[in-house]
Amino acid sequence: PGYGTLASLAITGITNLSIPSVGDNVYYTFYNDQNLIIEKGNGIAATGRHTNYLNGGFTIKLFNDNFRNGIDVSVKVIVMRVNKTYEDKNYKKQKIKPRKVTLNKKRMVVNTTKIRINAE
Repeated sequence: PGYGTLASLAITGITNLSIPSVGDNVYYTFYNDQNLIIEKGNGIAATGRHTNYLNGGFTIKLFNDNFRNGIDVSVKVIVMRVNKTYEDKNYKKQKIKPRKVTLNKKRMVVNTTKIRINAE
């Protein structure tokens, strides 16, 4: 809420982009700066979110398999960086004092009961 379409995808991972039903497909591949594939696919439209790739550059390679006609391709990329800000807060710590109870037992009282048992 309150974000644009691409920002919502980048922050929440949820997109409200609909895939068009009409258009030309394009093969695409995302490479990182070590030339390893991050993502690849073939379609009219694609969306994605990558949170494990945090440093370096990347390359997008597009391939048109239609040898007769050229196609129009629109690429939109958004990069977000999250800066966490920490704040010191003062709070009152509850001080708990232990209760001390003294027992004054000067005389111990023992109650005894006698039970008669028949012996055989």
